[in-house]
Amino acid sequence: MRSALMALPLLAASATVGAHPSFVETSFPAGSTAHLQLQIAHGCGDKLTHLVRVQLPNGEGVSAAVTQAKPRQTRDWLISTETGPVEPFSSHGTDYTQDVRAIRWLGVLPSDHYELFEFRVRLPNLAADEAPLELAFPVEQLCPGEGDYDWDGEDAPRITVTPPAPPS
Repeated sequence: MRSALMALPLLAASATVGAHPSFVETSFPAGSTAHLQLQIAHGCGDKLTHLVRVQLPNGEGVSAAVTQAKPRQTRDWLISTETGPVEPFSSHGTDYTQDVRAIRWLGVLPSDHYELFEFRVRLPNLAADEAPLELAFPVEQLCPGEGDYDWDGEDAPRITVTPPAPPS
């Protein structure tokens, strides 16, 4: 029994080290403004995280794109955005060809803490007869002295955009 109890902290630690970034809420209606909360569960091994960068699913050639990203001011983190060309869209009578493509937070996240990185986005519209749309948000987590984690491809955090209910 004692050896089983001693193994519990090791199991908990290995689960934390393997944790991927994830969104607190993962399903949102099409065409809505979504408040996304990205949870980074830990630093890199026993090293601090100094930079978190989220790439938005938009850009030239991406028709079902998120637009108008706006990060929430976070105490103790310096926030910046990267802009670039996107598929043209209109909002409130203004046409856009450039938009936020990525958001970066620079600060300190100890390996034994977690942090929420929050931002708003406008989600793409879907027709009632379309299938739900899964959007991936690749994340880079930089830990000086340890390297970085690139959470992309299958490891990228995702949300699902749901179409409106079909008319009855």
